[in-house]
Amino acid sequence: MSSVIVSQHPIYELTINSESSLFLGPCPGTKDVDLVTSLQDIIHRHCSAVISLITSEEMDKCSVQDLGPQSSTIGMQWFHLPIEDDTVPNAQTMQRFNEVLPRIKQLLAGSENVFIHCMGGSGRTGLIAALILKELGWSDDKAMDAIKHVRPNAFRQIEQQNFVKAYQPKT
Repeated sequence: MSSVIVSQHPIYELTINSESSLFLGPCPGTKDVDLVTSLQDIIHRHCSAVISLITSEEMDKCSVQDLGPQSSTIGMQWFHLPIEDDTVPNAQTMQRFNEVLPRIKQLLAGSENVFIHCMGGSGRTGLIAALILKELGWSDDKAMDAIKHVRPNAFRQIEQQNFVKAYQPKT
């Protein structure tokens, strides 16, 4: 179902089907790996898009303000869906999620991979990955169990678990 991919930047694969995967991990340009090297590791996993869940303040703090432009430069789409740490998406972020969701589903249906990250690559990352999996027909338990298998620290916040369970797929 999933595997750990060896690279300079920590990247964890969650296989959706025989043709596409979600890759989960910490913010590119952190974990002692520069931004360009991190993004190269991600694109080598055949990811067509990066979903960033960190806030602009976190980007500034980690000196990764160029994450969006750098992703585009090497050929990946970049979607910024900021969520405060240890919380759930606000209405504005959910509106943006709903706007980009058709594109994410299109990429995954087209045998492409998507990389999702927050700061550590577990909490917010697991939450958004679970919403995407629910959109693809996975149950709450199947989605959260698969994510916890590759990111054991996911869903430590009850609020995030409840958000996933309450989420109603658009399809």
